[in-house]
Amino acid sequence: MSDRRTLNLRILKEEILDPLEAMKTNSSLAEIQVPGENFRFFAGRAYSNRPKWRKFFPQPVQLELNSLRGEAPAGVLFCRATTSNLENVRWLALCFGGGYFSLDIDKFEPHFGMRVALAKSGERALRSVDFRRPEEGTLVSRTQSSRPTGIFGFGFDAHNSILNAISTLAEDASFGSTMSGADAFKLTTEVDFNSLGSKLTEILDAYYADLPPEIAEWCGNIIPVRDTSVKALLDEELVNTINSGETDLVHLAPPEIFENGSLETIKFTGQGRRGPFISLSVSNYLQVRNSVSLDQMRSDKVKIQTENSEDYFDRWTVYKCLSAEIDLDEEKYVLTAGQWYQVAGDYVASINQQVAAIPDCEWPLPDYAFGTTEGDYNTSAAIDDDGLHYYDKDLVTFKGERGRIEFCDLLSDDKHIIHVKKRTSSSTLSHVFQQAFVSAEAFLEYPLLREQMREAHPDMDELIPEARPTTEDYKVVVAIMDEGKSYFPFLSKVGMAGLAKNLRRMGYQVRLTWITASDPN
Repeated sequence: MSDRRTLNLRILKEEILDPLEAMKTNSSLAEIQVPGENFRFFAGRAYSNRPKWRKFFPQPVQLELNSLRGEAPAGVLFCRATTSNLENVRWLALCFGGGYFSLDIDKFEPHFGMRVALAKSGERALRSVDFRRPEEGTLVSRTQSSRPTGIFGFGFDAHNSILNAISTLAEDASFGSTMSGADAFKLTTEVDFNSLGSKLTEILDAYYADLPPEIAEWCGNIIPVRDTSVKALLDEELVNTINSGETDLVHLAPPEIFENGSLETIKFTGQGRRGPFISLSVSNYLQVRNSVSLDQMRSDKVKIQTENSEDYFDRWTVYKCLSAEIDLDEEKYVLTAGQWYQVAGDYVASINQQVAAIPDCEWPLPDYAFGTTEGDYNTSAAIDDDGLHYYDKDLVTFKGERGRIEFCDLLSDDKHIIHVKKRTSSSTLSHVFQQAFVSAEAFLEYPLLREQMREAHPDMDELIPEARPTTEDYKVVVAIMDEGKSYFPFLSKVGMAGLAKNLRRMGYQVRLTWITASDPN
C-alpha cells in the first residue's frame, strides 16, 4: 500500500530539456542513481552556514562559535512526465526537505500550482486565498474560511485583485485530499516511487486542461513577472523609452494613497536649489536628469512637501512611482508600484473595449488651472455653476457597514453623481473607484445617508428622495483631472471596467470623463 505524503512540485519551462539547467550553479547536491530513465535525483545538504546570532557575543566567543554550522538535508527528484494523450512531455521537480533552495527559480513556470489546484478543486472547496492588489506592490493578504467555499465567498474582486495562492480540497478523493497552489503545487495523497509516474500524469493533465469558464474568466489574466531575465529586458526597454522621450505610456505618480495632507510640491534627488515642481511627472524628472539609468531611478528619491509642512522629506524612489506599459515579444506588460505584471492579450483587448464603451459625462465640467487641488476645483466648480452642488466630506459623511462613506464631490441638477480625482497611479484611482461603488450602494440602501444629504441641502429634495431611489435616473461619473496628459494606466482601466459592471448591476448609468488642465507646464 502506498504511503500518504505531501508532494511539493514545480514544472520546468518547456525549453529546459536538461534538468541540470534548473539547478543553481553553486548547488552542493550530488546526483544519485535511481531506477528508471525518466528520473534524475540529486541529494545532499541545502546549505551549511554559521548562525547569525553568534554576533551577539563578544569577539573571542564568536571565534569559538564559528565551527557551528546549520545544515538541512535536501533532495530534488526530477521527473519526466507525459500527459495521458501523449501530446505533452515535461520535466517536473519534486522537492524534499530543503531541495527548493538548490533550484534556479527563473527556470520554472509561474502559477503552475495555481492552475492545477483550480482545475482539480471542487466548485466550492476553497479553504484560503492569498491575493494582492496591484497598487499595493508586494503587500499580500490572506483570507481563510472556517468551511470550504467558492472564490467569491472570500470577497475576492477579480477587477481589483490578483490571486497569488489558494488552499483547497480535491474534488476527486482518489486524486488526493488537500491541495495548495501558487507557483508550486502541493498535494497530500497516497503515492510511492512506483506509482509516482501515474500521479504526475494526472497532474500534468490538469495543468493542460481548460479551466471551467467561470474560473477562466478571471484567472491568469494578470500575473506577476517572476523571471529575472524578463524583468531585466522590461527594465531595459523602460529606460530606453524614457530616454527617447516617447513617454505616452509612461507616467510618474504616487504609488500609494497619500493621507497626510494634500501633496503640494515635489523635488527630486539632484535638483539642488532649483525651484520645486507642482506635479510629479516624467518630463519634470527629465529636467533634473537629462538621461536616466535603472540604478539611478532606483536610488533617486521623490521629495514631497504637504500642506501641513514647510519641509521636504524623502517619500518614494522614482522607480517605485513609475507606471508604464511595455510591449515585449508580442506580450503586454504593465509596471506599477515597482512590480511588473504580464497581461493576457485578449484580456487587454476586452478591457480596452469595455472602457472605450463608457459614455462621456453630459454635464459640462470646467477646465482647471494646472496645479489646482481636487478640493479647490470642486469648490470653484460649484460656485461658478448654479447647477452643480458641492458635497464636501465634512458636510455629508455616513458611517456604514463598509466604513466611512463620502457620498460624492459634486451633484448636478440632472442627477450626475460626480467623483473627481487627479489622474495618478492605479492606487489613487482605485480609491475613487471604491468610493464611487460604496457611495452608490449606500445611497440605494441607507435611508440615514439620504437624510443627511437632504439636511445638508434642504432645497434639493427633488434630487434626494426619502424613499429608495430609482437608480436608472442617476448617472455615476468618474471625472479625472488629466494633469495635461490623458493617460489611463491599464490597471486603472481594469478597475474602471469592474466599477462600471458593478454599478450597472445596481441599475445606475455610468460615465467617464476627463477634466482638462488649462496650463500643463
